[in-house]
Amino acid sequence: MFFSVIIPVYNAQGYLPACVDSVLQQEFADFEVILVDDGSTDQSGALCDRYAMGDRRVNVLHKENGGQSTARNLGLRAAKGDYVVFLDSDDFITTPRFFTDLHEKAEKAPDLILYKYQKYFEDKGLLDCAFSFAGIPDFQKQEDTILELVKRDAFFCSAWSKSVKRSLLQEHRFYFDETLSCEDMDWYYQVLSKGTRIALLDQSYIAYRQRPGSVTAVVKEKTIGDFIRVLQTWSGRFQKELTGERQRVMLQSMTKLYCNLLVAFVRYQGENRKEYREKIKALAFLFQYNENARAGKFAKIYRLAGFGGLLWFLKLADRVRG
Repeated sequence: MFFSVIIPVYNAQGYLPACVDSVLQQEFADFEVILVDDGSTDQSGALCDRYAMGDRRVNVLHKENGGQSTARNLGLRAAKGDYVVFLDSDDFITTPRFFTDLHEKAEKAPDLILYKYQKYFEDKGLLDCAFSFAGIPDFQKQEDTILELVKRDAFFCSAWSKSVKRSLLQEHRFYFDETLSCEDMDWYYQVLSKGTRIALLDQSYIAYRQRPGSVTAVVKEKTIGDFIRVLQTWSGRFQKELTGERQRVMLQSMTKLYCNLLVAFVRYQGENRKEYREKIKALAFLFQYNENARAGKFAKIYRLAGFGGLLWFLKLADRVRG
């Protein structure tokens, strides 16, 4: 078994057929699909069972609702493939050559393979992402790859935009933190912490569906709190455990994520804003690592106008865009 495709499913009956069909239609056929029904209350569970009855490569696990991380972890424990591919149930693969291309790259035995995606809007269709992996060598020193991704605004923590060697995850017990709402960030830094050999595919394969009310579209209190917690934890670890160029590069990657946190915070209108504001302000030391263009702009405003001025500017810019 070469690929294990893990798909957490929760109340996704309107999207699940497009997702699963895009996997089953792949030219390269040595894979298993693990559908983890996370206590769906619609017809998603029954849909999963019908796919399993119709194709022996599809396995279904039913569980009580516990969130996406619990579903992914259950799928990981059941997986048998050499490489793990994560896919969200409302997304889909855009070409039947995905596994073929991924297999060709995986035969060189990387620990991690990164690939691009397109955003999918119901009214606009597919829109290409703005970054490129072109010219970034496979298997170079990990910090060189990460720094180049940061500079290109192409450093993303999403589990569904990368394939990982399952033996790496097993050996180090790299599972998703089931207490976090931004679990992908924590999980990805775990994976990168072992000096993984990285390969890249400079092509878009995943349609990342944009829909109102999704987990990523709504800024909740837990999202802000967990985001802060991950940045605090990993920036602290990098400062304590790493030195030199590797420390600098990993903190560069965190500054890009810190900018995302700032944008999310100016949209957040819930409780504990004052407490969160102070915790976010304490992370502003990351602005000294600003080789990402966006981070450089944020850092310049911060130096000129202070933390309050930066938040004011971001809030104004968000209103103009929205």
